[in-house]
Amino acid sequence: MRKLIVYSKTFIAEDFDKRIYVFTFLFLIVAISVNYSIGLEKKILDSYHKQAIGMVFYFLLYASTYYFILVPKLAINKEFKILRNPKMWIKSGALIVLLSIAVGFYFFYLWAERFQDYEEYFVSKIAANMRFVTVFILPLLFLWLIFDRKNVPFLYGVTLKNFDYKPYLFLLCCMIPLVVIASFLPDFMKTYPKFKPWFIKGDVFGLSMFQMTSMYEFSYGLNFICIELFFRGALVIGMVSLLGRHAVLPMAAVYCTIHFGKPLPECISSFFGGYLLGIIAMYTRSIFGGVIVHLGIAWLMEVVAHLQHFFRN
Repeated sequence: MRKLIVYSKTFIAEDFDKRIYVFTFLFLIVAISVNYSIGLEKKILDSYHKQAIGMVFYFLLYASTYYFILVPKLAINKEFKILRNPKMWIKSGALIVLLSIAVGFYFFYLWAERFQDYEEYFVSKIAANMRFVTVFILPLLFLWLIFDRKNVPFLYGVTLKNFDYKPYLFLLCCMIPLVVIASFLPDFMKTYPKFKPWFIKGDVFGLSMFQMTSMYEFSYGLNFICIELFFRGALVIGMVSLLGRHAVLPMAAVYCTIHFGKPLPECISSFFGGYLLGIIAMYTRSIFGGVIVHLGIAWLMEVVAHLQHFFRN
């Protein structure tokens, strides 16, 4: 835990500028307020989730968030050389395009619609998790080979070199009581578990409830690994060579926006969690600290939600 505290204190001491941090918080307050008041994610963007134009709208959301934080931050710090670097714009732009495609990737949903009733429900849930796995892996490998293979750990932080898992397990244990408390909130049980096997009343490929749940949770885990690979790997470890410490704050802001469809407390906390995990990734040059914390919390919420359901019923 001491390492995490040292990382955070060192980073904040170097990076904190009242002007840009206040600006970032105000921007996110406005963005979050707009999202939850008009249903930007659930009512507007999600209405295009089976159309290619949806990817364009997601790009506009993520690109405006990323550059609206990054550009003023660089300007305030007089990093005009970075702003004039075409490689920074090409690489960051390519990553945001990739994220937009992954979030708006609708082809799996069309495939799921070929099934009927409960089989469609099961397949669509698996498909939602496999979007990131399908879209991220090969393009990120390509970008790493083109831009970063000489100075960045394999595939943006897929390395255990000098990795110490103990601080992250301690941090995960600290989250257990918070998750348990959150599980008693009404919105929690509406959202979790992400796959609700008790909804299924008929046969689904001859699978038992346990088998379906296990398959879903496995795909859910792959989804979170890929999210860490993208946000803490590509957007932090991959962009540090171009942006230095300035890579962390805009990443955390974009990470907050991909939680617009989640309960409000989770959306707000995602910014601070993404910020902390970004700091850890920058110093350790590994995504596995984030994987332990992020995936651990995700599975913990799933387990607690299952327990809440079965004890209440």
